[in-house]
Amino acid sequence: MQLDNATEQRLNEAVSYLRHKSNERLWARLYQKILFLLELEYFKEHGTLFIGLKFKSYKYGPFSEEVANALDNPQAVEHSQRVQEKLDEILERYDLKDYSRSNMQQAYTQIIDHIHSLLFYHLTPFGHIIEFEKYPIESLFERLETKIDGEFLENERGEFYRLRHQAKGLTCQFLT
Repeated sequence: MQLDNATEQRLNEAVSYLRHKSNERLWARLYQKILFLLELEYFKEHGTLFIGLKFKSYKYGPFSEEVANALDNPQAVEHSQRVQEKLDEILERYDLKDYSRSNMQQAYTQIIDHIHSLLFYHLTPFGHIIEFEKYPIESLFERLETKIDGEFLENERGEFYRLRHQAKGLTCQFLT
C-alpha cells in the first residue's frame, strides 16, 4: 500500500525515534507491536489513527507491511515532540527502558498477552486488516479474561470451520 506523505513522515519519525531510543537494539517484532498499540490507544482517545497504518491480524500479533518496509529502509529523521511523547507513554506502560534481551522479552510477552486478550482482535480473522472504525469505541476496551495465545486461536478457528462445514453437510442431508 502506498502511504501518503504525512503518514510516511510520521512513520519514519516513529521508527527513527525508537531506533535512537533503543540504540538500534529494539526487536523488529516489538516495533510492530508498539506501533500497533500507538495506533490503538490514539484511536481510542481521538477516533482517528495517529500515523495512519494498517495492520493485519496474525497468529503472533498484528503486522504492518508499512512498518516492515520502514524497518528495511530506515531513515534517520528528526522526530517531533508529539511522536516522542506518544511512544514514551507506551514504552513506560510496558516498562521497556533498558532494551536488554530479558527486558524486551518481558515487554513482548506483556504486549502480546494484552493484544490477544482484546475482544476485537479475536473477532478479526487472521490475515485480515484490523479496522478499528468497524467496532464501537467501547468494544476496543473489552478484554477476554483468559490467557489465549495465537496458536490456540488458530486451532479454535480451524475447529469452528470444520464444525460449520460438517453442519452444512448434515443440513443438506436433512433437507433431501
